[in-house]
Amino acid sequence: MKRTLIFLLLAAISMGIYAQDFIVTKDAKKIEAIILEVSKSEIKYKEFDNQEGPTFILDVEDITSVTYSNGKVVLYSQPAPDTLSVNSSNHAELNIARVTSYSGIYVFTDCEPISAYEVIGEVSVTGFESSELQNSWGQYESVRNELVKSAKSANGQVEGVILTLVTGGVDKAHLIKFKNLSEDHSLARAKRYSGLYVFSDNEPIKKYDYLGSLKGKFTILPQYTTLRDNFIKKCTKKYKDASGVILHLVTGGKDTAEAIKF
Repeated sequence: MKRTLIFLLLAAISMGIYAQDFIVTKDAKKIEAIILEVSKSEIKYKEFDNQEGPTFILDVEDITSVTYSNGKVVLYSQPAPDTLSVNSSNHAELNIARVTSYSGIYVFTDCEPISAYEVIGEVSVTGFESSELQNSWGQYESVRNELVKSAKSANGQVEGVILTLVTGGVDKAHLIKFKNLSEDHSLARAKRYSGLYVFSDNEPIKKYDYLGSLKGKFTILPQYTTLRDNFIKKCTKKYKDASGVILHLVTGGKDTAEAIKF
């Protein structure tokens, strides 16, 4: 009986230590996390349900709020869009990218628009709602195209989509409309994971050095987050001084990535 009580006490202490924190991003994504380190510019964390997995990094400019396991809430204010200087040499602006437009819709994957915008709707796919998605096993290009098509059908005013892609889950797109017609709506801030900026369907604005190519490996879940995380692991292992990866994900073809350094 005494041993049982000691075990339960240790388990309770352990649960307290590893209770999850919650990070809410500007694109309304709620992340269950174990926050490892917080600085003025970024937060390092591990996913709560994968604590042996990679360490992810979020710039505070991409975060709306953080709720810690002890109940403390920290709110983050966002800088005004007109404070951005693309030609600046500031390290914090290495994540500036120019996104690609499909069917007249700007696609923001693992990045956040710089221009001010409003959310005007949401669409989602499960990965099995069309023959194309079924045949591709929910690979990135097919999911992206399906979400863009659904967004245009749902709201004729849509100018961009912010994608939230979850391997094994429901893929979503927030439909957005930009507030200022005179701004360059193709600019975005790329997100960072394990110290690397990830550029998917977008290209860095800053000049960079090409370090080498990375080849994708076979996986039974060839969906976006799985492919992205595999390339990040390969890049950090092979190129210790890399600062980013540019992903090239092709449904039915060979997925590759470029390791780059600013």
